Amino acid sequence: MAAGAPRERIERTFDLDDVTAPQQARSAVAEFDDLDEATLIDLRIVISELVANAVRHAPRIPKGRVRICIARDAGNFVVEVHDPGAGFQPTHDPSLEGGLGLVMVGQVAESWGIDGDGHTTVWCRLRAHDASA
Repeated sequence: MAAGAPRERIERTFDLDDVTAPQQARSAVAEFDDLDEATLIDLRIVISELVANAVRHAPRIPKGRVRICIARDAGNFVVEVHDPGAGFQPTHDPSLEGGLGLVMVGQVAESWGIDGDGHTTVWCRLRAHDASA
């Protein structure tokens, strides 16, 4: 990458049992150092909620990992979080602790979804607030 060129992709992998993974993922977003504050906040919200869900809900397997990828293309961001689960159907049960992570992602993202084929991928698409990002 040329000096001064904006970063276009961030990838990280965390141990499935790493309770600091959501915080580390949120901090990694700062590598997009040319973002406006509103876009930075939105990216931090979605990545930390998705990683927290993976750490909390993915099945425990030996050497299980959570992988994140945040990619930028022409002012759009695609966020993916991969874990060893087999996919799931999102539900919100207000009697359970938490349960609002995907609701928050849905409020911030233009679109989002869940793919499960041997592992779980939860993805979302965001548009930068500042069109020049």
